[in-house]
Amino acid sequence: MSDEHASMATKLDLLFEYITHPDGKRLTYDDVTRLGGVDRASISRMRTGKKLEPAFQTMVGFATAFGVPLSYFATPMDEEEVRDFLTAYASDHDESVLTRLEKQEQTKAEREAQAIAMRAAQLDDEGRQAVAAMIDYVLKSQGINLTLEEEA
Repeated sequence: MSDEHASMATKLDLLFEYITHPDGKRLTYDDVTRLGGVDRASISRMRTGKKLEPAFQTMVGFATAFGVPLSYFATPMDEEEVRDFLTAYASDHDESVLTRLEKQEQTKAEREAQAIAMRAAQLDDEGRQAVAAMIDYVLKSQGINLTLEEEA
């Protein structure tokens, strides 16, 4: 055990090393962006040590993306302790990254549908009928035929 605490950059690098997809592939910057909302530039600056004091929301994003507790970043540990923690954490962690990505994509579609419905609610009758006709047209072009009874 070393007296030197692991830097944020080291802790982040080790997350990329230890927390992987079920097939063993490492998470990409795009994965971290989708799962935690952290932009690619911030990820890069953190990993290279160019950004030493990240915003709280950035740390929350990293914790969310990798599925680790936020305290992971605040707890003083040397590199060996970080590796030990991540080895145990990765082996005990039930929910895979792939599962979290799938859930997020599902909720993204739901959020988009709700946003469309909220905007459509602001239209008058003629506008709502026009939007409904457009949606029906797109559904039909995709081979999906719904009647009003099926939608309810």
